[in-house]
Amino acid sequence: MMKTLVLNGVLACGLAMLVLASSACVAENGEESPQADEAPAPVESGSATVPERPDQDRPIRSPEQQATLRDDWLTTAFFPPTTGIDDVEAAFGPPQARTTTPLPNDYVAGQIDTVVVMEYDHGVSVSIYKVTGGREFLFQAEVTGPGLLRNDLFDVGSSWADVVAAFGVPQGRTDGDPYYQCGRCDVEEPVFFSIVDDLIAGILITYYLD
Repeated sequence: MMKTLVLNGVLACGLAMLVLASSACVAENGEESPQADEAPAPVESGSATVPERPDQDRPIRSPEQQATLRDDWLTTAFFPPTTGIDDVEAAFGPPQARTTTPLPNDYVAGQIDTVVVMEYDHGVSVSIYKVTGGREFLFQAEVTGPGLLRNDLFDVGSSWADVVAAFGVPQGRTDGDPYYQCGRCDVEEPVFFSIVDDLIAGILITYYLD
């Protein structure tokens, strides 16, 4: 189950690279031996277990290639952090539900800002931090429906084993949900995955907010 993250008492949030290639045993006469591979060690991922190495029909990538592919996807999967309420509505239309939560500003005494949560029936919930008299920032987005990401390399319904083969082993877990972290980014913005029956059931994209 995807989690609700907490920032200053309201809402907030705060990915390891290993794929082992299968190899065939070669006899002295140069022909392949029918010797069987040993089974790969599983990696827990919520309710799913995933091999640490990909199946032989998946591309074999080096750790550096995995890191590049992972970071590219993490930073383009959804909207940039400067996304505001109008941008979300331009993409998805008016939300089916909207809630606002007051939040004291950490730097301006007495100033009350707002977290606006925009929920859509087709499977996306977007949280925007709105500074009173100032800018709006994308705070987090939870995606549970397919076809809503801007980079569709992986999506809701994708095979979790394919993700691990492409990105490497997840860098950690929170409440059972595995996550990946952008290695080349200056701030921590983990992306969490909810896995059901070895398929992606939900993606929680978080953004750094100071």
